[in-house]
Amino acid sequence: MRALRQFGRATARLLPVSAATVATLSLSVIAQAQPGGVGPSCEMDANSPKELLVANLAFQRAAGAADPAARQAALKQTMKELTNKPERFREKNVTGYNMVLAQTLSLWIADPTTPVVTTRGAIGATDLPDTPIDLVKTVDESLKAIVAASPACAADVRTMRQSEGWLAMTRKALDMASGDPDSAAFYAQHSLTLLPDNNPYPFQVLGIASQKKGDLVGAVNQWEKAVEASGTDSSYADIRQSSLFYVGLYTLAQSRDLTGDDKKARLTKAVAAMKQFMVDYPTASDAPTIMQGLGEAYLTLGDTASVSSVYAPLLATPTSYSDYALTMAGVLATQADKTTDAIALFEGAVAKNANQRDALRNLAASYYAAKQFDKMNKPLDALVAIDPNNYDAWSLYAFAAQGRMQAATAAADKKKWTDSLITYAAKADSLPVKLTVDEFERKAESVSFSVSLEGVADKPKANTFSVEFLDASGNVVSSASQEVEPITKGERKQVRLEAQGAGIVAYRYKPLT
Repeated sequence: MRALRQFGRATARLLPVSAATVATLSLSVIAQAQPGGVGPSCEMDANSPKELLVANLAFQRAAGAADPAARQAALKQTMKELTNKPERFREKNVTGYNMVLAQTLSLWIADPTTPVVTTRGAIGATDLPDTPIDLVKTVDESLKAIVAASPACAADVRTMRQSEGWLAMTRKALDMASGDPDSAAFYAQHSLTLLPDNNPYPFQVLGIASQKKGDLVGAVNQWEKAVEASGTDSSYADIRQSSLFYVGLYTLAQSRDLTGDDKKARLTKAVAAMKQFMVDYPTASDAPTIMQGLGEAYLTLGDTASVSSVYAPLLATPTSYSDYALTMAGVLATQADKTTDAIALFEGAVAKNANQRDALRNLAASYYAAKQFDKMNKPLDALVAIDPNNYDAWSLYAFAAQGRMQAATAAADKKKWTDSLITYAAKADSLPVKLTVDEFERKAESVSFSVSLEGVADKPKANTFSVEFLDASGNVVSSASQEVEPITKGERKQVRLEAQGAGIVAYRYKPLT
């Protein structure tokens, strides 16, 4: 369940538009010589004829205006010049004319008070003032006209497409993705119109919009396009990583409701995406969740042997990975019945974080599975020191004693471990409150901690649930507490705490009585 909760939170994460992807445009002339000076070059001259020069100078004023009102006035003047009997000069310089028109309309698109579909008169055009104009569509048509007139300008036009208008549409799409999927999809499609290739942001937004509407198949299709559009461009590394994450886990989720060949096909697709994620982002914060998903997919496919390949890099160099990643890898090894591997991974996790609750618990359980009963108490001592109302911990003490009792040959030793077994079993059963950890979300500067409390005592007491949050060295970073009313026998109550502080990786709480 932990992986699913993390996955659900991850779907709300949106990526910012990278400033590195926003091109700085030449506002008058763009010229690019071909390699070695061979072949045609792209020339877009907005200074001839004189009618176009006048329009271009107006656009230059608009582009340089910091005041929104001054910019709008200059843009309207530009449109007036461009639409005042354009037949006099448009055909004399098709590339220059369309360059100025596209750049002018791009600034109108970026204007927050101007809708994408408006009237020609509203943006300063003198011809057909009441006729609607789709600004995005018209920019696209103008840029295509440049390439049609001068094919050598294709690369420069591609750069021009990364305009302020494209950036505005993309940002609106990203901003609305989490709350208004229809509007987000609207702006994402406009972003794609303005920049139809190597533009992964709209596909991620369209995926989130589809997911919010319950269309998981459509969502995965869009995220696959985001991965393809990201390519190997380092500017898009974050969005590629996020989209691979979505493709892998959502495809896995879809497979759970299928059977037969359909299930196998979906699992195979999920495996491909998750394997690629682990190859490209092995130490990412989401890697443990992907590992768990990949392990589930392999086990469902009946490919137990491949599970060990998932955690093999962590087994080889455990110090290169986080305690959480090592713990999840240990769980995978346990599921594949690789107890020796599981022990090594859990030990690696505890070496990185001596208060790793899940690693301590699973390490003790793995020692039991390996019949190494004498090793169980050390991790259990550490576990109950931070998690004293953990029923499983006290029960594992009893299992350790049982194992040692069964292995003993001397009567005195058998009695010793039998008495120990009875003591720990009674301790587990007499806990007045049983605590189950529902969530421990570690963030860079904060932590969320949620537990379920179950009443066991016949005469319950009020408690103060007091928690200290620890760093990797066991130092207290911050603390939080909450008053808890008496919990009647069999009743369950959830407590959620939030705390601020960097580097929190563990917790300990005072015993509940």
